[in-house]
Amino acid sequence: EAELSELISALPNLLDDSVPTGPDESQNEVISTWGSPSSLPAKLNWSPTFTPKWHDDVALSLSGWLSPSAVKMSGSRFASLSSSIASLERALSNFFLDSLSSSGYTEVSVPSIVGSSALTNTGQ
Repeated sequence: EAELSELISALPNLLDDSVPTGPDESQNEVISTWGSPSSLPAKLNWSPTFTPKWHDDVALSLSGWLSPSAVKMSGSRFASLSSSIASLERALSNFFLDSLSSSGYTEVSVPSIVGSSALTNTGQ
């Protein structure tokens, strides 16, 4: 069984033939969309002069968004947060957890560090 497991682990995760190849995400193909990404809900009474921004553009204008240091740690598009942005993230998490808990949601805290078999079994 150990030999079979080792052989299976050596197999690559092959993409479906329909997946287009390209050098980066700019070559991604949109398969479907939902809603209109350029419109804001009218019921919120947005100012006609309001222009929405991407969340990372907003974050870059604030102190506490530490994307370069997170990329060094994780090698991906994560962000480290500090100061008021870290506090805002915690407050939003608490708000939604409290809201969901009152609706019957059961919060579960899982380990942040896992064994190698858990990573292997999830494709990591």
